[in-house]
Amino acid sequence: MASELKPCSGCEFDYFLTIAQFHEDNCGSLDLLRTHGALPLSVTCPNCLHSCKFCTDQRTWCCTRSVTTGAPKCRKLCSYSVSDYSGTLLQNSDVDPWKLVLFLNHFLSKNWDFKTIHACLDWSYRTWNDWRSFCSTVARKWFENQDPIGGPGVKVEIDAIFFNKLECQESINSSKIWLFGGIERKARKKFIVPLFSKVYNTESIFPLIFKHIKPGSVIYSDSGCTYETLKNYGYEHYVTKQFVDRRNPEINTQIIHRLWRDVKESMKKCDMKPGHLEDHLFRYLFTSYPESGNILHRFLVEVARLHPHETNNNQSPLVLPCIKKEVSSESGEYRSGENFLFSCSVKQAIHLSRELTRMEAGDAMLGDAVIQDALTSNTDLRQYSHRLEDKLKELEQQSITDLIKKADHIASLHGHITTCDDILLEMQGALEGYLSHLSSISQELQSLQEQSTSLHQQLHNTTAAKQHVTAALDSLTLPSFVIHHIFNTPVTEPAFMEQLIILDEKSKFLKEQRFKDASSVADVDDLVSKLSVRAVSKIREYLLQKIYQFRKPLSNYHIPQNAMIKHKFFFEFLLQHARTIAGEVHDEYVDTMSKVYFSYFQAYTKQLYKFQYEEQVTREDLLAADDFRSGAAGGGAGATAAGFFGGRSAPRSRLNSVFALANRDVVLSPEGLTEDIIVPHVAEREGKKFGFEVLFRSQQFALLDNCCREYTFLSQFFLVTDADALKLFKAVLATAIQLVQKEVYSLVMGSFDSVGLCVCLHLCHQYKLLCHKRAVPALDAHWDALTGALYQRFEYVIRLNIQSVQDCDVTKFTNMDVRPHYMCRRISELCGAIASLERRFPIEGTEALVAALHRELESVLLRLSAYHFPRDRMQQLVFLINNYDMVLGVLTEKARSDCSEGERLREMLAACTAEYIHEILTPDFGALLNYAQQAQQLLDAGDSQGLKQTEGTALNVARAFSNNWRTAVEQLNNQASAPRDAVFQQLPHGHECVAARTGDTHYSPPLSEPGARASRSAAQQRPPAHRQ
Repeated sequence: MASELKPCSGCEFDYFLTIAQFHEDNCGSLDLLRTHGALPLSVTCPNCLHSCKFCTDQRTWCCTRSVTTGAPKCRKLCSYSVSDYSGTLLQNSDVDPWKLVLFLNHFLSKNWDFKTIHACLDWSYRTWNDWRSFCSTVARKWFENQDPIGGPGVKVEIDAIFFNKLECQESINSSKIWLFGGIERKARKKFIVPLFSKVYNTESIFPLIFKHIKPGSVIYSDSGCTYETLKNYGYEHYVTKQFVDRRNPEINTQIIHRLWRDVKESMKKCDMKPGHLEDHLFRYLFTSYPESGNILHRFLVEVARLHPHETNNNQSPLVLPCIKKEVSSESGEYRSGENFLFSCSVKQAIHLSRELTRMEAGDAMLGDAVIQDALTSNTDLRQYSHRLEDKLKELEQQSITDLIKKADHIASLHGHITTCDDILLEMQGALEGYLSHLSSISQELQSLQEQSTSLHQQLHNTTAAKQHVTAALDSLTLPSFVIHHIFNTPVTEPAFMEQLIILDEKSKFLKEQRFKDASSVADVDDLVSKLSVRAVSKIREYLLQKIYQFRKPLSNYHIPQNAMIKHKFFFEFLLQHARTIAGEVHDEYVDTMSKVYFSYFQAYTKQLYKFQYEEQVTREDLLAADDFRSGAAGGGAGATAAGFFGGRSAPRSRLNSVFALANRDVVLSPEGLTEDIIVPHVAEREGKKFGFEVLFRSQQFALLDNCCREYTFLSQFFLVTDADALKLFKAVLATAIQLVQKEVYSLVMGSFDSVGLCVCLHLCHQYKLLCHKRAVPALDAHWDALTGALYQRFEYVIRLNIQSVQDCDVTKFTNMDVRPHYMCRRISELCGAIASLERRFPIEGTEALVAALHRELESVLLRLSAYHFPRDRMQQLVFLINNYDMVLGVLTEKARSDCSEGERLREMLAACTAEYIHEILTPDFGALLNYAQQAQQLLDAGDSQGLKQTEGTALNVARAFSNNWRTAVEQLNNQASAPRDAVFQQLPHGHECVAARTGDTHYSPPLSEPGARASRSAAQQRPPAHRQ
């Protein structure tokens, strides 16, 4: 409780121990504030002068004394009460006391900041700012109440510092401010004040010196006219030009400069805000002031002095629990409490007791219990004082008697004390001398340390300056060997290149110094200019000589290009020192190489296409065109009829090879793409001929190889990239590329070779990818243009072939048999070729063209079967089965087996095969088939009653089948034995139809190569049990 606490006469606190002791401890925090006077230890009722009682629940002081009212013998309780926080720092505050104690503890620490308060105490910025302002006010009041530093003979150092980039008072528009301060050397008392006037002169400094430094002080300061007249005002003044006067080390300003360093470091650590400069300075002065006692203890004492309890506001003098005071008389001698009390009236004694309750030592001296007993009883005070006086006299007499008895001992003790005092005085003198000696040694060590730091900094600066000067001299001097090599050494020698690089670096350095108006440039500028002119002349002659080598007929221009790349620094040197010459070399190279490439591709293209096959595909070579040079297979002119499943094998038509891929896609293989180009005179000597796609590949690969090499050369030698490189590339090779495109367009527009056009389309795509791998984007437009022209022509030719099939007259075919039609063979070969190429890279739109071809194929087969076999369904089915089977075999061999066209053909082939088998078995086993179909329908419907009703029919059908099946099977075998090797055997799936007709499930005839491969593939896909 508050009444049980005693005033604090001095305590020690540690930062972390304070946090550990008072964290979330409101009671302990309130006790701390109360013992230091920030909260009252006791309160006296102003009405009845009685001590109030503290109510813990309501945090108030209440008077519980009964007082007499106006009526006789009428008493009532005093109603006086006052809040425990009234008039104190906690008035009108909802902050927990423990948070306030931890805030004050952190405010007085070195690392003062808002982030820690916000994170640990969960305070808003406004709350933090209010309490920061309160603490700053306490520190400000403390500073205003401090006595001036110094005094007669006391050494004081003063100085002013100009702070840059510091956020100061909001009323100051500039970010710069002067700070003036002083510090005692021995006691380390100090003061710091800001100069809000922007002028640092005598008028602004001297008033501060008079206010904060006592006259007679010994002042040390840096040199300056501001302090020249200090001696005229009663101060002893010494000046040093540096931190330490070398003639008299006693004259120095090291301590004040260390003070400025500490102030700057504290501002960096703490959370400085605009307008808080003065508050920070007062806080720094309070926390660093050399005063005994803990900082938190002293701060709470100052808080109590500034904010006393409400009941103490009008009392004078203010007595705080932590401040030791003694009541003295006017003469200055101490008086006995009882004698003093007897000399007063009753009213004065009561008033005195009220004052004594607030004094730290008053309770112990006068005896609070005795006085309270005398005041509350009805005893006459005079009689009571006489009794006390008699007791005192008796005690005094006893004390005198005891002292007389012990006089010898007292005299001996006095002698020992005197001897001890003398010894202690001697030790004090020795220690003071030792302390003075240590102080001088410390100052000397500090002076040596600062001198060592200064010398180290000077050495560092000298070394750095030496390095810069050495580098500058090296850049300004030209060795003789540089001059010799530039003038006499050929440009192809490595020594010339090395010295040219040195000359370029020196020239750049001189150019930089020339912009700085350095006078040393004039000494070597003329010589460097002459050397540069000589180097430019030799480089120009060398580069033009290499360019002129390109113009020689049949010259390998890769050799001079490699030589130029090896010396690509020459062109960079020309750009730096002679841009006109560099432009001349550039223009000469572009003009020469554009003509060289144009003439090369003009001659090569003209000679190359002479080696194309003489027999070419024309407009008449379409899918539906007749081949009159040989017997028409499958219903062509001159074809003769054979047996139902028999007939001779017709020779292959010439047009079948036009639509077949064969090995024409070898140019798309990785080896074929990068194969050496065709050399015209070698091909002429060997008498070779090539297809269109081979010649196209050779021409485009020659263009690709030369363009990639040229693009790389231009980028490296002429130092261009991206858009500039593309622009220069077009200037060199645009005419040659246009020539190649023109030749290709003329050939493509007259071509009707659909397979060759498709192969060329894929060649363009592969070469575009190859250019990207070589990081040459310059040919993208060329490949896109060729792709567009080739696809347009390819689509046109395919449409012509589709139209030829649509316009085909089925009546012109005579002597038709059931073998595959030649038109079906052509379409299957063309679709297979396109599908095989599409597996490498699908081209948009090609799939739709292939689907249109298949639709026309189905349409023409149905028209042919309907016209040539109008009344014989068996012949129609055999014709369709043979054609579907042939087309499916070609697609399976050359394209994917899971393509949509293949699936549709399989469905159509399966449907025709099932219908054919049904037609064969119907004459002999029709009743059995009909009954099986009828029974299956009943089973599917779940009609068991109807199924029982057909038992008679089933017996008749079984009886007929048992009697006739051997004869029927023998007839089927006799009919099918003749054509067993004629029609179905030559097709991949023909043996299935033969096996179905003969009933031989193990029949496996010899197959042609495409059919055999397809059959083996189908057999491998069957499960093992089925194969067995």
